[in-house]
Amino acid sequence: MQLSHSRQPKYSIYTGIDKAARDMTQMQRSSQQIERALERVKIIQRGAGTLALESLLNNYKARHVECLHGTTLPRKYIVVEMWDEYAGLGNQFPSIITGLLMALLTERCLFINFPFYHKTFLSEVDFSWEHHTQRLMSFGHDVTKTPPHPIQFWKGEDLSNWLLKDQKTLYEPHYGIHLKNDPDYTAALLQANPYHAPFLQAVFPTGEMFQPLARFMLRVRPDLEEIVQDFKRKYFRPFTVGLQIRALKCDGGQGSIHCDELPMIENFVAVARSLQRSKGIPDSEFRVFVGADKRESYDKVVEIMGQDMVIYRPDNGVGTVKSKVIGVNNPGTPESALIDMRLLSECNELVVTVGSSYGSIASGIGGIAPVQMIHGKHENVQNPYWYKAITSEPCYWKGNIFLNNKDPFWGKLGPAEVQQFKSNPFWMQYTQCHCAT
Repeated sequence: MQLSHSRQPKYSIYTGIDKAARDMTQMQRSSQQIERALERVKIIQRGAGTLALESLLNNYKARHVECLHGTTLPRKYIVVEMWDEYAGLGNQFPSIITGLLMALLTERCLFINFPFYHKTFLSEVDFSWEHHTQRLMSFGHDVTKTPPHPIQFWKGEDLSNWLLKDQKTLYEPHYGIHLKNDPDYTAALLQANPYHAPFLQAVFPTGEMFQPLARFMLRVRPDLEEIVQDFKRKYFRPFTVGLQIRALKCDGGQGSIHCDELPMIENFVAVARSLQRSKGIPDSEFRVFVGADKRESYDKVVEIMGQDMVIYRPDNGVGTVKSKVIGVNNPGTPESALIDMRLLSECNELVVTVGSSYGSIASGIGGIAPVQMIHGKHENVQNPYWYKAITSEPCYWKGNIFLNNKDPFWGKLGPAEVQQFKSNPFWMQYTQCHCAT
């Protein structure tokens, strides 16, 4: 029985497929247009914040010059102290940014007591604590007799203060304040502080504080930066994805990653390929840069992708020098690790190992919201393979401990503090990015 003319299909199946294909192409173009429009909005937002931050930093530099060269006792100060071998790079740098933020909020001068910082970074002003102590002594102020007031985070003493009180008023009675060996991104607390949140939102409208402050504080000295830029010129392609593969940080105790449940190298590669495909990037314009802590990780990525698609630095120090840092072996020299961190921060996208502060800080410096690869068996939706961060802000790894009162050594947050911390819309990102939590 034949269909009447009025009941015959309007299109053949082939015509329908062709139309669907055209519709999909149009949708893809629309998606790309929306993505570009959103990126332009983000650039405009950042630009507005940049103007406010530039003014703020110019005022700070004038204040710092006065602290260095004034004819009277210098203004109040904050000193950030970090020991070279106290932690890995991912835990050494956050307190530098926190210290600058505190100096801006409290209108103090910042000084740094951290040998590796002074050896490897180029500063616009002299942040040397040693030089400043000598200057203070010339005015009769001996810091060994009148030491700066310590900020306490290790046992949670100052958590409530940083969340609920005006920092300038809080520390006003103290000529100097001292932030010592804080390996965490404690600046995250200040984003939720009712006295400072509106100001920080105006200066950092996208919520990303680390990257713009790192441009001022974490400028690698020229000879090291030239190594970074020369490698990038020679080997990066228009779309380069960084893979930060951390394999040595496992089985370190309760809450840590189990070595037999580390993210598989194949999965890092699969995510990199997914990022490539999602952007419509051909192989000729795509490469991955690998920063890892084991030789086997580099070899495995090359085995999967082929030598031409994979780049890394032969002198990255893997297997040459090891130092024991908080119970975790970190291979290579600090300088080689810093170069790789900078190269990761120069990539277009990053795929990093959850729980690794090194990858978190590389993302922060680059302003890249990373894909975090998660350890585990991935047997259900409660243990996925990866998640995509919302912003490039580094991990605040103690946050989850505080919120869940997991360890009385670290201190606790009361109901008022918990409510205040959660007023920051980024609180979930800050607290789900470290294996120890």
